[in-house]
Amino acid sequence: MKKPDWKKARALFPALKKYTFVNAAGGAPLARPVAEAGAAYYKEALRHGDAYWERWLERLEESRAELAKLIGASPREVAFTLNTSHGMSLVAGALKGRGTVLTMRDEFPSTTLAWLNAGYKVKFAEPWDNRYPVDYLAGQLTPDIKILVTSYVQYRTGFRQDLEALGRLCRRRGVILVVNATQALGAMPVNAHRAGMDFMVFSCFKWTMAGYGAAGLYAAGKWLPRLKFPEAGWRAVARPEQMDNTAREMKREASAAEVGCVHFPCIFALGAAARLLNGLGVGNIQRRILQLNDYLEAGLAKLGLETATPPERGCRSGITIIKAARPARAVAALERLGIMTAARGAGVRVSLHFYNNERDLDRLLAGLKRVLAGFISAVILAGLGAAAQACSCAPRGPLAETYAAADAVFSGEVLEGRWEGRRFVAKFRVAGAWKGVNGSTAAVETGSFVSGCGVRFERGGSYLVYAQRAAGGLATNVCLGTRRLYSETGGAEKEPGLDAAARKRFEEARREGLAAQRAELAALDALAGGAKGEAMTKTVYDFTVKDAEGAEYPLAAFKGKVLLIVNVASKCGFTPQYGGLEELHKKYAAGGLAVLGFPCNQFGDQEPGSNREIQHFCRLNYGVSFPVLGKLEVNGAGADPLYAHLKAAAPGVLGSEAIKWNFTKFLVDRDGRVIGRYSPATKPEALVPDIEKALGK
Repeated sequence: MKKPDWKKARALFPALKKYTFVNAAGGAPLARPVAEAGAAYYKEALRHGDAYWERWLERLEESRAELAKLIGASPREVAFTLNTSHGMSLVAGALKGRGTVLTMRDEFPSTTLAWLNAGYKVKFAEPWDNRYPVDYLAGQLTPDIKILVTSYVQYRTGFRQDLEALGRLCRRRGVILVVNATQALGAMPVNAHRAGMDFMVFSCFKWTMAGYGAAGLYAAGKWLPRLKFPEAGWRAVARPEQMDNTAREMKREASAAEVGCVHFPCIFALGAAARLLNGLGVGNIQRRILQLNDYLEAGLAKLGLETATPPERGCRSGITIIKAARPARAVAALERLGIMTAARGAGVRVSLHFYNNERDLDRLLAGLKRVLAGFISAVILAGLGAAAQACSCAPRGPLAETYAAADAVFSGEVLEGRWEGRRFVAKFRVAGAWKGVNGSTAAVETGSFVSGCGVRFERGGSYLVYAQRAAGGLATNVCLGTRRLYSETGGAEKEPGLDAAARKRFEEARREGLAAQRAELAALDALAGGAKGEAMTKTVYDFTVKDAEGAEYPLAAFKGKVLLIVNVASKCGFTPQYGGLEELHKKYAAGGLAVLGFPCNQFGDQEPGSNREIQHFCRLNYGVSFPVLGKLEVNGAGADPLYAHLKAAAPGVLGSEAIKWNFTKFLVDRDGRVIGRYSPATKPEALVPDIEKALGK
């Protein structure tokens, strides 16, 4: 498909001349052809009355076909509804009596209320760091759950679900999958057949850009012969032209949900919007949106603003949540500047579509800077991390006073957290201890980070903690100096998709924060007399893992070598990187490089086989001759100690220590020190300059 002319596409939206619309998740402006398609009905009805009825029915089916193409379905699987709530109520009525429903805590009411109102028992899955990973949901699917209801993209956080992996999980478990695609359709590719959805509902006034009044419902073909919607009418029956007022045989198509005359103008507008999106290509639109996200995030980093949106590329959508102390007031202030955003979740929601451009984002960033002092929580990206939301701290004194006032000072990764009344308790894996902590883990409580001075601890994040003794153990808040740590190794060059301007902004903010961080850590070393915890002095050579046969495999055997350590999987989109890793092994093994693969099944069930099956797969498909060791876990409480050390030594680019996906790579020098961390998308051949430098070539 030819690359779209985005400037030409933007010109279709007259409203963009007056406003900066960065609120597609709330309601998008209309394009001229969309408005004209809806208005055409009224013009025709004005001039011809009802004489165009048959033409309108024909145009109705043309619109259905365009919408089916947009969602990867057959026209007979598509029905027009009024909105998401209407569609979800129809599905809930059709499935009544089939069992317990599992849905997400962050869902918009349109997703959940229909099921509650219909009398279902509904369970809510709590978010995992603003995410609902498929492997996490697998653990939530208890035997009584027969229906899983979720959004493709969450409106409060922007988290995008892996629908294909979720569909596979539901098919394995015999669970009916119902998806609300409202916050994705038109911006992110949707393919109902490929994802294996049973039902999908969506409104079309947001990313689909069709205005209010028409929405959609998808019912998989396998359901159509036995599907019975809770509503009936003359157009729902198999032979509506007979106008039989005793007919009981319903259509075996999704359009049975269209019980009477439909709202032609809204549906015609939807058909035109779908035609526009199909013409541009939703894959192209997604790439455009993610590029704009990169530009926005670089600008936010420059301003010292933090987001509540999952940063992983595979989780990203068109939505970015900028953390703010008073989001409603910030949104109102931006609107007075002609910048349309929304207050959602933890802050200001910005939602970008293909019609936006860098000038829109420059206006937004300038607007944020202008209203920053009063409304935005100024949180340095992954550095000054835990600023208070509604908190006033006295100016921080000399570090020596801060150190002396604390009963415990340490750094570490958050393993888990839970609310206990109004207290949040975080459990840490300790990476370095300067004072008051002796073990490998520590628990610290903090207060509310919404209405008080509590620290917003996030699982997988790396923090420097200043704590005091409390009745329940250790307690901290932002006024004591606790904050998130920058990654020492992950720069913009390690992340794909950033353009030159974005890289520059990212690195400027990062360099400033790192300089201050290094100075503080060095000062802590001096204050503690250089005596940090054991975890700070360990090297990779101090660890022993298991080989594929379950025997102990001491890494001390590699002393003096450069190591490339990778968590691998056999059914991942990055699995072909095995070939590149083998090439590195063949080329540099004689010079002192050792490549070590560690199979892991924590990401999308992509390494389900036994150690023996994995070994066979690697040799058969990629001729792997470097060591592929025993399966292990890299995240959570069960993480192997080696990976706890690797993550603490080299947190991710946004400060999170958690491994984001398969084929994350760590480079270790000849002294056993971690000197580099690389994202899954970074190809093995891109590591050659760093490997050769470590080898001394």
